[in-house]
Amino acid sequence: MPGFSIMNNLQKITDCCWNKFKSLYPELPSNSPIAVFDKRFTRIAGCLDWDKNRIKISFQLFNKFPSEFEKEIIPHELAHYVDFYLNGVLLFDAPIIEHHRDSWQQIMVAYGISPNEFHHLSI
Repeated sequence: MPGFSIMNNLQKITDCCWNKFKSLYPELPSNSPIAVFDKRFTRIAGCLDWDKNRIKISFQLFNKFPSEFEKEIIPHELAHYVDFYLNGVLLFDAPIIEHHRDSWQQIMVAYGISPNEFHHLSI
């Protein structure tokens, strides 16, 4: 399992990004989603785990490209959370949302980054 300092750094970055989203959308919950590492992720950089209020992040890619995660990947995943929170619908208690729809793209632009669907990072 990753050491405490790298996990702590991941959550600090997530909290910082969340605070920026909160300044743009004050109706969001106060606490950011939890950020956790997933060592199985080697091609995908991260994903939203809505029902557990967390984002899962590739440990290997984060370890190799920390600045890209701070600038793009973590905001990308949090933008999914923001989009679902503001615009999502529930169908039989399961979130239904098109992942990179126009509203998500607008959230990314409001945050200040390009709404790219994919990353180009590799191990």
